[in-house]
Amino acid sequence: MDKPGGILARVGTPAGASVAVDIAGVKTVVDVIDGFHDVPGADVATNAQMRDALGNKADVGADVVAATTSLMAYIKGQTQERAQRNVAKFALGSVASATPADVINISDKGVFTGLNQNFAVSAADNGGYFVITIDGTSIGSIIVGASMSNTNSMAVGISLAFTHRFDTSLRVQHYTDGGAGTLKTMASYTIDA
Repeated sequence: MDKPGGILARVGTPAGASVAVDIAGVKTVVDVIDGFHDVPGADVATNAQMRDALGNKADVGADVVAATTSLMAYIKGQTQERAQRNVAKFALGSVASATPADVINISDKGVFTGLNQNFAVSAADNGGYFVITIDGTSIGSIIVGASMSNTNSMAVGISLAFTHRFDTSLRVQHYTDGGAGTLKTMASYTIDA
């Protein structure tokens, strides 16, 4: 039994209660507190405890804000994004036609980083075009080397830098004015893993 002024007296042991009952009550409280420190399952949707908001190391990385996404998922998503921007990929195409041809046409997530285009002109009024479509929206058609008023061979080129994110698709097409001349286009991009 507890001495006068001891722990049981301070917490208010009910009359007639045994020490075993008191210990069982303390164990129940400790179990509840211990449960708050348990790691939640991966990608849980609950938001009842701080552990749910912090997340699990197995949570899938996230880059879209949602009410049920954990802090761990956001951290992994940002870390993955930063790492992927350091891995460059390239696609190269050549065309001598007035019909648009794909340089790249992918359904994925990443960052469009650049475009380089060279146009070998051999006739007057030739031009090279490119069309960029990101996530299904065309950002326009741009002409390179149009209205050349000579008939001598010459090369015209451009180089453009981008940092435009695509979340569903990236398409770069190119074509020549009237099918004359040869157009070479290189697109650079990254892909999320």
